[in-house]
Amino acid sequence: MTQCDKLTTGRFLEHAVWCWNEDETYHLPVTDHEPLPEDLGTLFVRAKFKLPGGCQLDGYIFGLHSILGLGIFIGDREVVFNANLPDFAVDDERLVCGLLDIETGNLFPIRYETKFHYKDEMNLCGEFGFS
Repeated sequence: MTQCDKLTTGRFLEHAVWCWNEDETYHLPVTDHEPLPEDLGTLFVRAKFKLPGGCQLDGYIFGLHSILGLGIFIGDREVVFNANLPDFAVDDERLVCGLLDIETGNLFPIRYETKFHYKDEMNLCGEFGFS
């Protein structure tokens, strides 16, 4: 079985959904994801993002039913935003804005959309930001 210690764009092209192994030291692909499983803990699900200015990016959302955060791929870089760690978002927001040449403060809310859902629910989609 494929396992990886770092999720990348390529990994999400191989498998659209990943989870942690039992001790959270590496990620495992989730091959049975229609619908998304509810017994594997935090899932990392391939997503498309749209910024307020219209820029579109690839990445992933993570959580279990509620979205805890997202990872954005910009070139060979990954930037992660965690809803539970808003203080860490300030520097990462500046980094993303610099890489995309957009003005700081115009990154959020980020719209996300996936092709995946939990049983009897709609595909995961919505907005992510810090209030």
